[in-house]
Amino acid sequence: MVPPVFEPEETAATQFVYSMGILLTDPGKVPNLSLPEGGNQTLTDILSKDLGERIRLNSPVTSLTRTADGVVVEYDGPDGPARLNARRAIVAVPAEIASRIIRDLPREYRQAFADIRYGRYVVVGLFTDEEGPQRWDDYLAVSTPELSFQAVFNNAAALRRGNTRNRGGALACFAGGAEADNLFELGDEEIVARFTADLLKLYPELKGKLSEGILRRHPRVVPFWAPGGRASLATLRENLGPVHLAGDYQLDVPSLADAANSGQQVAEKVLTSLTLG
Repeated sequence: MVPPVFEPEETAATQFVYSMGILLTDPGKVPNLSLPEGGNQTLTDILSKDLGERIRLNSPVTSLTRTADGVVVEYDGPDGPARLNARRAIVAVPAEIASRIIRDLPREYRQAFADIRYGRYVVVGLFTDEEGPQRWDDYLAVSTPELSFQAVFNNAAALRRGNTRNRGGALACFAGGAEADNLFELGDEEIVARFTADLLKLYPELKGKLSEGILRRHPRVVPFWAPGGRASLATLRENLGPVHLAGDYQLDVPSLADAANSGQQVAEKVLTSLTLG
């Protein structure tokens, strides 16, 4: 189970039903629930190793302009504003950022980006210092609808195999949707205090065995659409001349798997266009 990142009344029925169906099916059959060994970080580690110095970190793009023979990308690099020219560009950023940086964006594309909304999360992670088997060891997640968070994730559950139970672990408390909206109004210390107190209500045996909570605010996570809004998505699947779009909003279900597949499909399309061009 996963806490909601949006409220039922905010999204189209088709997406809501599809999302709930995924939660009830076999995780092994859902690509987004089957992580690579080492977690999702493994994918980015491999990509960064393959690309090497071609990756430019701490260099946010300020504009992308289409030209007769390609694109001009302007960005703020470590040494100040910079510019580069390219024959093609793949834009893989959240909707509102794409709308901001792509110059002369046609009205239908701007509207399609505006139709994309994003869910939100507040997460507090805590390391634990318990010994011996615990009653949450066999559960990846526990629903907690009456607490300040909606679910507790025990990612170490996958490691609890065999007769040996190593000391300690980690638990992550999630709140999403409207609950996250309310929490965004609070200070960091207040959120951590509430989550910690409620976790101890759930598992009082953890008293004195919790680390300081680590808070993350995520105002933009999984994309979704209001009723009727997804119809404009077809527009974003078409390239704007040399500019191609990729992201977790592109394919069937907004997910990490679809984000990766979207990028691969667009990259193959770009390679084909360069070969033919």
